[in-house]
Amino acid sequence: MGLFNRFVWFLPLLICLLPLMNNFNGREGVMAFHKVHLNYQTDNTVKVNPAHRTGYHFQPKKNWINDMINWIPLEPAIVPSKPFDKYGCWSGSATILPGDKPVIIYTGIINKKPEPGHQVQNYAIPANYSDPYLRKWIKPDNNPIIKPTHENVSSFRDPTTAWFNNGHWKIIIGSKHDHRGIAYLYRSRDFVKWTKAKHPFHTKRDTGMWECPDFYPVSSRGTDGLDTSALGNGVKYVFKASLDMTRYDYYTIGKYDLIKDKYVPDNTSVDGWAGLRYDYGNFYASKTFFDPVKKRRILLGWANESSTRNEDMAKGWAGIHADVDVIFTIQSLDKAESYDEKWAKFPPEDIAKTICGIRGATIQGGVGPFGFLTLASTMLREYTPVFFRVFKTADKKHKVLLCSDATPSSLNENEYKPSFGGFVDVDLAKKKLSLRSLIDHSIVESFAEGGKTVISSRVYPTLAIAGNAHLYVFNNGSETITIETPMYYKGFYHLFYQYNPKGAVWGNIVWAHSVSKDMVNWVHLEPAIEPSEPFDKYGCWSGSATVYPGDKPVLYYTGIIKEKPAPGYQVQAYAIPANHSDPYLRKWIKPADNPIIKPTSENVSAFRDPTTAWYNNGHWKFVVGSRHNHRGIAYLYRSRDLITWVKAKHPFHSKKDTGMWECPDFYPVSSRGTHGLDTSALGNHVKYVFKNSLEVTRYEYYTLGRYDLVKDRYIPDNSSVDGWGGLRYDYGNFYASKSFYDPIQKRRIVWGWANESSTSEEDIAKGWAGIQLIPRKVWLDHSGKQLLQWPICELEKLRCQKTQLHNVKVHKGEIIEIKEITAVQADIDVIFSFSSLDKAEWYEEEWGEFPQHDLGKSICGVRGATVQGGLGPFGFLTLASHKLEEYTPVFFRIFKIADNKHKVLLCSDATPSSLNEKEYKPSFGGFVDVDLTEKKLSLRSLIDHSVVESFAEGGKTAITSRVYPTLAVSKNVHLHVFNNGLETITIKRLNAWSMNTAYMN
Repeated sequence: MGLFNRFVWFLPLLICLLPLMNNFNGREGVMAFHKVHLNYQTDNTVKVNPAHRTGYHFQPKKNWINDMINWIPLEPAIVPSKPFDKYGCWSGSATILPGDKPVIIYTGIINKKPEPGHQVQNYAIPANYSDPYLRKWIKPDNNPIIKPTHENVSSFRDPTTAWFNNGHWKIIIGSKHDHRGIAYLYRSRDFVKWTKAKHPFHTKRDTGMWECPDFYPVSSRGTDGLDTSALGNGVKYVFKASLDMTRYDYYTIGKYDLIKDKYVPDNTSVDGWAGLRYDYGNFYASKTFFDPVKKRRILLGWANESSTRNEDMAKGWAGIHADVDVIFTIQSLDKAESYDEKWAKFPPEDIAKTICGIRGATIQGGVGPFGFLTLASTMLREYTPVFFRVFKTADKKHKVLLCSDATPSSLNENEYKPSFGGFVDVDLAKKKLSLRSLIDHSIVESFAEGGKTVISSRVYPTLAIAGNAHLYVFNNGSETITIETPMYYKGFYHLFYQYNPKGAVWGNIVWAHSVSKDMVNWVHLEPAIEPSEPFDKYGCWSGSATVYPGDKPVLYYTGIIKEKPAPGYQVQAYAIPANHSDPYLRKWIKPADNPIIKPTSENVSAFRDPTTAWYNNGHWKFVVGSRHNHRGIAYLYRSRDLITWVKAKHPFHSKKDTGMWECPDFYPVSSRGTHGLDTSALGNHVKYVFKNSLEVTRYEYYTLGRYDLVKDRYIPDNSSVDGWGGLRYDYGNFYASKSFYDPIQKRRIVWGWANESSTSEEDIAKGWAGIQLIPRKVWLDHSGKQLLQWPICELEKLRCQKTQLHNVKVHKGEIIEIKEITAVQADIDVIFSFSSLDKAEWYEEEWGEFPQHDLGKSICGVRGATVQGGLGPFGFLTLASHKLEEYTPVFFRIFKIADNKHKVLLCSDATPSSLNEKEYKPSFGGFVDVDLTEKKLSLRSLIDHSVVESFAEGGKTAITSRVYPTLAVSKNVHLHVFNNGLETITIKRLNAWSMNTAYMN
């Protein structure tokens, strides 16, 4: 069985090209002007020096590059060929116009004089819009579309992505007048005729030429990105310029005056050399774009070389793209060294860099320097330190400095080896600092405090290359520093799961244990816990892991001390590692003071599955699932010492007529973005999730609500239905899930379990039963009414063979096979569109009589894929045999309800999945809360031999089906898109991949 993936989709469009060449002047630094080195341009490199060749940053096979996003190298999109770009095709941007029409606007050089060339603005369009690779581009004859007027003709370049408002498309072009940096605004109604605005969009004196300007909106209400044309009350704007004088990028945050068409920086945002930077190191000519699939703003930066031109020729390439985590805990800030008032005399734009230069990693301090020694040789003759240093200011506050120092990086004296630095705006109340570094042969990219400060360094070691490069954590301060990575212990994810080592049926349950670096490839270890003591003699049942301060993991679990009353007399126990220095945590000890919690008035046979603990008000707390008669209950327990636990006077939460609550889960989610929160997190912008697995239905339900800290109780929102009719993570074969906070990726992960739909005899014949489903990232939808979930991004590494479709019509009764992939182990993602909602069938009133907790499932059962509708059914036929004797359809059906509104239903129907009549073949269904204004629906399915996981509308609704075909197995599996509705459906965009098999020993 193969376990696989998720994908990230990007439209493969050129974003920005920067034609810079290096001009090294002695050892004073790299001066990358727009100077055309004709004597070097055609000197092709025959052999590439691999020593510093990056391993996972994109760059073509050889020669000079500055390509931003093309992962599959194609032929050049634009080359000098016309009078309007005879001497160069320089930077620009791509804009996708309505109707999926991409246009590139770029700077052309029409004359070599005055240096670096007479500049105009041109555009190019695809020769074939149906080609997803956009391999050929046309330069229309009406170029150039913009010529310089009063601007400096040799300083008029790098048009931005266009945005639309007030009936016009608008772009910015970078320029200068004397020493004043300028961004000129141009408007157009047709994208061909452009008119210059009467006043500059933005300008700042003494900043010189503004290269590669960028302008885009950002949301003040979360981490989602915004389309470049977005407007609204919760929107701020970013203006970025790459200063030719300093070779750094600077940005400000401000407002966009729509009436005057001008950008106005906020009073708190410093404009110019002393302003904010994306990156305080070797980072220039950046460009952003909006990714509509993931709803995020992406920044791509460029790191130029620090070598001479001759060394670039010897290496065979120049320029790369650059994109690694530890939490450091500081025992005390008392030893922080004083911030020297003399440093205020340093140039403001380089003050941090200068301090890093004079207070390097070898200069002992108080709190710091501490961090990494990257790309280090064996005897530390070469290394690139990335480190924090904490200073105490006159007003008893603290300043945190991040440094990345190339000075000791190489024994080559000809290399440019600068020290870079940037201050980190962080609250040290918790005495913690996080640092992540990406190390890739000749580049080190470092991110402090979740990306507040970033520094990129290009380095060229002579000894610390290939297998001779080492990585160290160091501390050269007098204060002790602790490395802390909760829930991600010493570099590994740990998965503990209920397992029968003796057979494929329930019984002999132990805590099996596997570890992984990426949650994709797994190494199985010996069981962590198995029955061995009086308090767990008859079973070690479910529980949770908690990592306490000081990197101390503890497992809480349910022990079975008697077989009667069935299913067993239940207590709560704990286990701790035998050796905390073992990153695999292979051996666990059950202390003699177990059990730590015994049932009191609870049902002794219904008292199990303790949650991860959280901390507030001086106590650690967790919840245990239970029931009283038919009322489901979550009991709260508190402890100050993690050993003596006291039951709260009232339940944490309960609900009548829901039966036993198994595997409860409680955690916070942010209302301001997709990032996850530590289980103990509190705050104004935090909501809470309470989930339970109902033994009576074998489904999971969750609510959103608030946590009453005074009463220590959970209260669901009024809009969140509690009980059988509530929300689910998954409307299919999904149970006993568990979430955890991943501090490395700052996300909340949910693990689900899919049990078998076979008989016990068939499970024994197969030799296995039950699987862990793909780990899913979960976060709060912007509506605040439900969670969204999506397979973790690490799974994309298993993608291989890919096929695509664009703008393909699927008419009534039509089936289109998706070929060129391995359909038995695949990932398919599609956006469907339709021209009208008029043919949607009416939602039947009689369906109101179906059980509410199974309403979607019931409708999918009576309106399956073979029942023709108006708008739908349309979707996938997965795990299909050659003649469709077997298949598992995953599909949408759209219904019309009163007030001209619509309901969208997602179905995953196992009924036709197998010719084996003994199999349990249910139809599953769930409604999708979606706005159909744009007449589009997205669907992604992960297909893996006997399981199909499907996600509608970016994770609003998910359904998992277990199926066991008899014909559609191995190479005999097919995958189709189908439409059995009257309304024609368009496959707007489809990506499908074969998936490699993950490693599991």
